[in-house]
Amino acid sequence: MTEKSEHFFRYGDIRTRPTFNPDCEISPKNFKRLVGRYSFPEKYICQIRTDKGLCHQKHNNGWLGVNNDGVEALIGCDCAANYFNASSTFISERNRVIEELARRHAIEKMSGFLSNKIETAKEFIDLEENAKRIKESIDRIYKTMPNDVLSFLNISQRTNNWEIYVDVQYIKNSNSDSEEDDTEQWIKSPLGKLKSLPFQMDMEKLLQNIILLKKFPNGFISLSPSDIVEIKTPKLKSYIKRIDRKEEFRQLLDIYQYDIINFEKVENLELLIYTCDSTAEQYLTTQALMKITGFKAEHRTYIDKRLLSIKEKYESKFNGRFIKKSI
Repeated sequence: MTEKSEHFFRYGDIRTRPTFNPDCEISPKNFKRLVGRYSFPEKYICQIRTDKGLCHQKHNNGWLGVNNDGVEALIGCDCAANYFNASSTFISERNRVIEELARRHAIEKMSGFLSNKIETAKEFIDLEENAKRIKESIDRIYKTMPNDVLSFLNISQRTNNWEIYVDVQYIKNSNSDSEEDDTEQWIKSPLGKLKSLPFQMDMEKLLQNIILLKKFPNGFISLSPSDIVEIKTPKLKSYIKRIDRKEEFRQLLDIYQYDIINFEKVENLELLIYTCDSTAEQYLTTQALMKITGFKAEHRTYIDKRLLSIKEKYESKFNGRFIKKSI
């Protein structure tokens, strides 16, 4: 029976094996079997003998092979593809090693999961609670903002274009004494780039996926680590792939949380004033940003004053010229 396949991560673990010889040569002609595969941080010389002589290329990854004399040698991954692909013995051994290592990895991960059921269940619960908090934050923004802003957000999310432009007023003075002879010109200019906000639908979909993931282990949570060996490899790997999605979901939640924090910054929200078509919408947007950032927004006087200060701030960037949403 073939020995259990190994995965080596340090050259020292191979170098100290009694049957390994760094000066040994291995080729498709004297190849017998594989011990396993290796993945090193450093590169080491391939020991393949080709028609042109010894390979001597250095590789991080490859296979530990055994020749007909029972001596072990390194087979680099690229050289294996170049010189051993015509060897049915090597291909069979490579497939065996890949399958055995994949199954062992799946069994180890599943065993760890079943040995830490309580901790894993708590992970899923925390993930769901975090997703609900983030969803509430996103929903609050969408519920607070007026229609013009929501329209801009919808278009920006679909096009991934978050640039905000304004039309800047330029007055060209005539030579006459009458102001009526002066000409007005509006020039489109960039105001700033809005920090992106996640889609509501994306957040809702993520939350539902997390809820399903939390329920998923119920089908096999009663298994003991000893029961795992009876599970077929494809099913075992599908379990692991599904459970491992918690890391993917956690990373997405981190990204969404980061996006929300940046979106809710005062200087970012102020840009939204210039996504509005009317003064009424600008007023509602100012009211919304004051609520989101924790300022008083009950009285019209406060809101009008804040809107005026925002306009003065951005008009000063254009030498005091009047600016409006770009058409």
